[in-house]
Amino acid sequence: MKNISFIILIFLSTSCARNTSVTKTEQLSYLDSIIPYMEDFTKDTAKIFDWNGYKMRPISHYEDTPIKQIVAKFINNTQIFALNYIPQDTLIRFYRLDTNKWKIIGSHKAIGEEMTFLVNFIDMDNDGDNEIIVRTPPNMNGNTWQDVFHYSKTKDSIQYAGSFSTDFEISKEYKTVKITYEGSWYAPLTKTLYKWHNEKLIRVKEIELALVNSDIRNDERIFRYYENPTTDQNSLILKIEAPYKKEKYKKLWDNFFENN
Repeated sequence: MKNISFIILIFLSTSCARNTSVTKTEQLSYLDSIIPYMEDFTKDTAKIFDWNGYKMRPISHYEDTPIKQIVAKFINNTQIFALNYIPQDTLIRFYRLDTNKWKIIGSHKAIGEEMTFLVNFIDMDNDGDNEIIVRTPPNMNGNTWQDVFHYSKTKDSIQYAGSFSTDFEISKEYKTVKITYEGSWYAPLTKTLYKWHNEKLIRVKEIELALVNSDIRNDERIFRYYENPTTDQNSLILKIEAPYKKEKYKKLWDNFFENN
């Protein structure tokens, strides 16, 4: 993905071996231990608090730093949030600092069980608050998978909003995300248009080129086009299925995002 720098969270295997009994309570006690430092920390919204030595560092300086959690104004410039990951139960937990106490406002099963994953914060739906994008490292084919989390002000919670893979383009103006997956010769090639609705990413349309058979010597494909008849559910209905031979289907594939 272009022009978005990711923050790498690296959980060293030796660290995990020492913390096999880490619990939610222990994780929260770590957060509690840094509350006295929050007053100075809040003066600079461009920094993340790393309690490994009680240091603050610029958000952009985490490419090679082993950390267990992130504490920062990563949703907006007014409130302090925390994110931590416990490898033992593969849960990501989210907190908000509320009157010098940490309030848990969400949790979700991690996208994978890898010891390294990447996090980025960006306003995807143009509401002034950043979404949290958690993604896996690339696999052998260069593919990655993203989970997106949204902060709901009305519910005061961080909730799972949707998932997608590999290459994506965010349009804040239209509140859409364009996804392209072309990372494997045997899996279908897909282009998918997502749109924000009720704090969720909803698939609107999708186009697919699937192999007729798994013989690597045969590149013949089937063209499929799907639409979502709803605005609030991820339910796609097949509208077109045909051999990928006619020029009109090739134009539909090439210009899918331009026409939507």
